[in-house]
Amino acid sequence: MSLAETGVLIYFREEYSESYCHSEKLHPFINEVLDHTKVHPKSLKAIAISKGPGSFTGLRIGVSAAKGICYALGIPLIGINTLQIMTQKVFLKPDEIVLSLLDARGSKVYALLLDHKHQVVGNTWIEHLDKPSFHKITGEKKLFVVGNGQEKLKHFLPDLEASFHPENRCPSSIDMVELAWKKYNAKEFEDINDFEPLYLSEFIPTKPRL
Repeated sequence: MSLAETGVLIYFREEYSESYCHSEKLHPFINEVLDHTKVHPKSLKAIAISKGPGSFTGLRIGVSAAKGICYALGIPLIGINTLQIMTQKVFLKPDEIVLSLLDARGSKVYALLLDHKHQVVGNTWIEHLDKPSFHKITGEKKLFVVGNGQEKLKHFLPDLEASFHPENRCPSSIDMVELAWKKYNAKEFEDINDFEPLYLSEFIPTKPRL
């Protein structure tokens, strides 16, 4: 997670793990960031959350925590598309477009396209890589690919001409700062009562990790 003021990053605490540890790490990270910066919770003006798509469990835990803080402090909630977050480090020319992918089950990935100005092209969708459709949208533009769905894309489409960015595999709260600040100034807030994460697909229970 990150703490920012007027669109400028102050402090962040992140940890990347293959295991599902959101419930164990989230609240200690919140406390660490606030303690380190000596910021009192009542000084917070808004909470920004990565709203999905992604892990059902991770989204549920993160959104529940964010909504709880917003309710308690009476501050607005800002939701940001997870796929959009991962494109922030990519700089594009007018003839280029970025495809953000998150791994889903089987041949599926969650997908979002953005143009060279980082404007979203269409809606977030589930792409079936055994029957790909994104090329109908990208046309002749040079394609940049980010997200942890890159490996799956290479597997299904090994001859695809694209620029891959393995360093941009996972969303970072650092890359939410500018997006959140823009939404805050535009007062693009979520309805806390009705807000739900962007799941896209139904929750499929799996065996617990041992």
